[in-house]
Amino acid sequence: MLNSLVDRKEQERPPTISPSQMKRLMAAKGLGAGAETYALELVHQKLGVPKDDYTSFEMQWGKDNEPFAVEIYEKTKFKEVTHRNERLFHPEYDFISGETDGLVGTDGIVEVKCPNSANHVKNLLYGYQVEEYKYQIQGYLWIFGREWCDFISFDPRFPKDAHKISVHYVERDQAIIDLMEERCLEFWNELVLPKMELVDALDKVYL
Repeated sequence: MLNSLVDRKEQERPPTISPSQMKRLMAAKGLGAGAETYALELVHQKLGVPKDDYTSFEMQWGKDNEPFAVEIYEKTKFKEVTHRNERLFHPEYDFISGETDGLVGTDGIVEVKCPNSANHVKNLLYGYQVEEYKYQIQGYLWIFGREWCDFISFDPRFPKDAHKISVHYVERDQAIIDLMEERCLEFWNELVLPKMELVDALDKVYL
């Protein structure tokens, strides 16, 4: 029942560009096949097409362990995380929104990942996945108007407490954000809106 309620809430939410998907808009040569696929996914959402309810082990693992990651982060870094999983629309663009893992103080956020152990080791050593998630992180900083992010990698399977969590500090990068803004506008205006207008036209035919 809970999953169906969450799915219904997601379907009723207006389609918006999410930081978790912004990487698909940032190909070196501009908007490509990944952006076109994402545009169609947003149209599916507008049409009320339910998402596949498949949840992989990795996805469930992340959901189950994220609260513990935040708890340990608060205890070890002496920082309080607030407004967890709170969605906010971009102050200027109503077609962009994000749901951060939490806010810290007046100018910080956290981004929590619970990866497989191989990636967690690399995160412990040198923040391996910071680059992989840089557009997601910068997207949240952009939407929430924040200046820095603590990227948290957590794996409770490691026997020593000191190895269970790694935290890497990421600063706001305005150059990346400016490019993301440009790509988001191009994506929405050229790939998404024309498809949405076709959907609206179809709806009028059957009124």
